Amino acid sequence: MTSSGSKDAEASASSSAQPRATGWAVIREALSRRPSRGQWIVALLLFGLGFGLATQVRTTQQDALSGARTSDLVRILDDLSAQRDRLAAEETQLQATISDLKTSADQSQVARDASKERLQNLRILAGVVPVTGPGVTVVIADPESLLEASDVLDAIQELRDAGAEAISVDGGRVVATTAVVDAPEGIAVGDTVLISPIEIKAIGVPGTLAAGLSFPGGVIESVREVGAEAIVVERDVVDIDAVE
Repeated sequence: MTSSGSKDAEASASSSAQPRATGWAVIREALSRRPSRGQWIVALLLFGLGFGLATQVRTTQQDALSGARTSDLVRILDDLSAQRDRLAAEETQLQATISDLKTSADQSQVARDASKERLQNLRILAGVVPVTGPGVTVVIADPESLLEASDVLDAIQELRDAGAEAISVDGGRVVATTAVVDAPEGIAVGDTVLISPIEIKAIGVPGTLAAGLSFPGGVIESVREVGAEAIVVERDVVDIDAVE
C-alpha cells in the first residue's frame, strides 16, 4: 500500500513538473507537420469548389448580357457613351476654370465669375428661372391612351442622359423632384395630367438630344411599338418657363 501510493505520488509530481505547451508552441508544432494525404485531398476539393463558384458567377453575368436584345445592348452602350461624354465635358470645364484661377491676373474676379456660373446652373436645375436656347421638341400622339408613366419617364431620362439642361412636359417644368406617375385621369407629370398630343421640350445640343431619343431600341421606337406615334424636331430656339 505504501509503495503503490509513493509511486502514484511520484508519477503525479513528475507529470505536473512537465511544462505545458503554450498556444504559440502548439501552432508552431502544427505548422511544422507535413500535411497528410487526407489533408491534401480536402484542400484540393476546397480549391475546386471555390474555382467552380467563381466560374459560375462569371458565367451567370455573361449569360445575363448574352440573353439581352440587341436593341437593349445598343441602348446601354449609348447611355454609357453619353455619360462618358458629359463627364469629359465637365472635366474639361473644371480644368479650364482651375487654369484661369492659377494664371489670371485678377483671380478673385475669375472665382466670382465661376461662382455666378455655378449658381445659374443650379437655378436652371432647380427650375426657378426660365431658359431659352437651342434644343428639340417631341410630340407624342396617343389618342388611345396606350402609353404609361414609365414611357414618359424613359423619354425624360433619355433627354437627361443626352445632356438636356432643362425639360418641360406639356408646359410643366421637370426638375429632380418632379413625379411621373399613372393617375386615374391618365399620366401625371407633377401637377399636370397629360393630354394627347403630349409635347416635350428640351434645351441642349439639338443633334445629341435627337440622337438620344431616336437610336434603335430607344424611346421613339418603344413608343411606336406600343401603338402611339412620336416626332422629334430639332430647333434653334426653345423656350421653357420656370416652375410655377
